[in-house]
Amino acid sequence: MTDMEYLQMNDNQLSGSLPASWSALTNLDILYLHNNELTGSLPSSWSSMSSITDLRLYQNQLSGTLPDSWSGMTQVELLYLSINQFTGTLPDSWPSLSNLFRLHLQENQLTGSIPESWTTFPSMLYLRLYDNMLTGTVPESFNTMTNLQILYIGQNDLTGTLHNSWSSMTSLIGLDIQKSSVSGTLPSSWSSMTEMELMYLDETQISGTIPDSWAAMTKLRYLYLNTNQITGTLPAAFSSMTDMEYLQMNDNQLSGSLPASWSALTNLDILYLHNNELTGSLPSSWSSMSSITDLRLYQNQLSGTLPDSWSGMTQVELLYLSINQFTGTLPDSWPSLSNLFRLHLQENQLTGSIPESWTTFPSMLY
Repeated sequence: MTDMEYLQMNDNQLSGSLPASWSALTNLDILYLHNNELTGSLPSSWSSMSSITDLRLYQNQLSGTLPDSWSGMTQVELLYLSINQFTGTLPDSWPSLSNLFRLHLQENQLTGSIPESWTTFPSMLYLRLYDNMLTGTVPESFNTMTNLQILYIGQNDLTGTLHNSWSSMTSLIGLDIQKSSVSGTLPSSWSSMTEMELMYLDETQISGTIPDSWAAMTKLRYLYLNTNQITGTLPAAFSSMTDMEYLQMNDNQLSGSLPASWSALTNLDILYLHNNELTGSLPSSWSSMSSITDLRLYQNQLSGTLPDSWSGMTQVELLYLSINQFTGTLPDSWPSLSNLFRLHLQENQLTGSIPESWTTFPSMLY
């Protein structure tokens, strides 16, 4: 079938290996074999598929190494090899794939370091290498890939620091370096990444403070900085990040008060600040966080009373305020939180009686 151009057999229960003889399909443009039960290795002979632009083999049980010879697939633009069992190192030769703009290799068992050559893909926009067994330092030379939009290299054993020079990567939309051994501080120069929407820097060894300058990332929707060694205060300037939906800074060493200005984050859905050293009172202005469903402030040193105004958080479902130093009485107005099903207030210094109204929470379970 040497005239074959489009071959789609994905989402079946196909087994066995990839036929080396298909290397004869030199007119093949699109080959979809993902979501099957295929085994065996990638045929090096498939390098002769010189017309292929879109090859999808993800979510199978393929194994073996990534063939150097596949650098001969000179027209390939999209290569999806994720969720398999590939081993070995990243081939030095692959960056010669000058048309490749999307490469997915996540969720395999790849080892070795990220070659310097992999920071020179001419057309790369989406590079996903997360959840492998890669080692070595994070290459600073990624800073030359100024058109890169997605760089996901987390869940590996990578070391090194977050490079100031990455500020040149102004097209980045998503950056993932989570669950790695990366250390150092958060570069203030990254404020130039104004297209950023998703940033996952959690569960590393990052220290230092959160730069106020990052408030320039006004398109940021997901920011995970939790489970690090970050100190300093919560930047009041982050009130400019009005697109923010998920903000996780828990399990650090943050101090200071909760910024009243964050009341402007009306699209915020999840806010985790627990297990820090935060002080001061709960800002009554946060009642305007009308989209928040999950707010966790437990295990800090917060004090003052529980604001009546927080009855305005009409979407909140989970509210964790335990292990702090709150005083005063239980607000009569809070049972109007019709979606609240989990409320933790234990280990505080609250006084007064339990209001009758507190027996009327419509959705309360815990």
